[in-house]
Parts: sequence; structure tokens; C-alpha cells
Amino acid sequence: MTVSIEILHEETIDVIKAAIVDLIESKGNLKFEHPLSRAIGKYGANVRVLKKNGFIKPYAQFNGELKNPRVWTGKLGMRSRMDFYTNEEIQENLNTVELRDLYEELSLNGGIQPNDPESDVAGLITVAKAFGSKATLQFRTGEEIHPRPLLGVYQTVNDTDMRSQMIPWFQKGFSTVAQAGTLGKFNKSPDFFTHYLLESQKNTVESNTISVKKHTVDYSLSPADRQSNAQIYLTGRREDRAVALNKFKSESSLTGSDVVREFYRQVRSGKIKF
Repeated sequence: MTVSIEILHEETIDVIKAAIVDLIESKGNLKFEHPLSRAIGKYGANVRVLKKNGFIKPYAQFNGELKNPRVWTGKLGMRSRMDFYTNEEIQENLNTVELRDLYEELSLNGGIQPNDPESDVAGLITVAKAFGSKATLQFRTGEEIHPRPLLGVYQTVNDTDMRSQMIPWFQKGFSTVAQAGTLGKFNKSPDFFTHYLLESQKNTVESNTISVKKHTVDYSLSPADRQSNAQIYLTGRREDRAVALNKFKSESSLTGSDVVREFYRQVRSGKIKF
């Protein structure tokens, strides 16, 4: 079962996840806390990503608040930071969903363009993990990049040379495609990265194989206007998806994760459209 995301192949995604572990220096520690940003877990989950996926209450704004059990919603048993620290499956799935969402955001704002090769896309999505999709677009177009607010792994206080801080992330992501295609040359078997995404976890991220419905980007507009238009479109698409899923749930006899898996199976087959 594949967890490829658009142009990014399954093995490339696995190597990107390994690259993130290396770049944030978590060493795969599930209880890691970034010393600057207070992003948490193996992949440096921040309050924005956790809130977007329903684990954190809407009023939370800063990563430092994650240590307070009161900001956690209890979704999937996550009632505190410690619950998140001790659940590797949740951390793995959340990071995969985050990469899918970043791909979607970059496709909509022009950060990723139709003819980009896989290596470029891998580099850009890795940058977006650290700095957010808006800053990644600015990185690509050569615009001035402001250090705050950055919505990725951490917020930097250095506003003199943002680009130099982003280049290592791009280079690391860019190289993942070659690494994914030549695991044998590193004397590693294809199973080398399986501890980053276990087979049992792939079922819950099956939706990543669904192509993003294309949004026509008007490159005659300013980046700010393109971003605004894309956000409106993206919000609408997510609302449509939620309505379709809720309708399917009400009509189905399935329960739990089986509902989600069957919903996306029917989306891929074309039986369900939204």
C-alpha cells in the first residue's frame, strides 16, 4: 500500500521523514522538544499542525502551551503532551498528513509548479516543514523573507539572512530522491526506513494517494494575492471534503478507521466526488 504524495514516491517520503529527524536533531526521540521553538516529538510537531488536526484547542497559539494538559482535546486519546510522546503511531501519521498538506498548500500558492521535478518538490516541501508554505514561496521567488511569523518547526530570531538558513533544508530534501533510488549503494535494504512508517500505520494515511484537485494559479497577480486566492480555494475544498465524508458516515454501516479507508477508496475509484 502506497503513501506516495502526488509526484513524491513512497520511498522519497520515507527518506524526507528521515531527513527531518536529522535536521531537527531529534535522533528519533519521541519525547524530543526543540530547544528554541518548543515543537515536540520525533518530527517537531508544532501547535499549528496539532490544532489543525484537532489535537489542540483553538485558543492555543504557542508551542510552549503544549505542556499544559488543558489545551489538549483528547482526540484519539491525546489528553496531554505525554500521551503524544508515548504514541509513535500518532506521531508518524501526523507527520505524513502534514507533508501532504504542505504539498497541497505549495501547489496552490505557486511554490510548487506543474513541471517541477521530484527532487525540487522534495526540497521545497522540506523547507516548508521548517518555515511554512508562504516563506517557501518567497524562498523560491527570491523575495524578502521576514522571520516572524514562520509557521514551521521553529521561529528564528535572525532576520539578516533567512535564505542561508533555508538552503540546508532545501539541499537535504533535494537529495532525498537520489537516496531513495539508490538505497542499495548505501548498503541498506529497502526495509531500512520501515521504522519510520509501519505497515499498520499506512492504512490511516491512505488518502495521500489522492491527487489534489488543481487550482489555477494566476501568475499575473502578486504573491500575496495568489496566496489569498489559494487559501480561499483550499478552505472551500476542505469544507467540501468534510461534508462528503460526514454524508458517507451517515449512510455507511462501517465504524472507526474503516469508514475513512472506504471513503477514500471510493473517492479514488470515482464513486464519490466532491
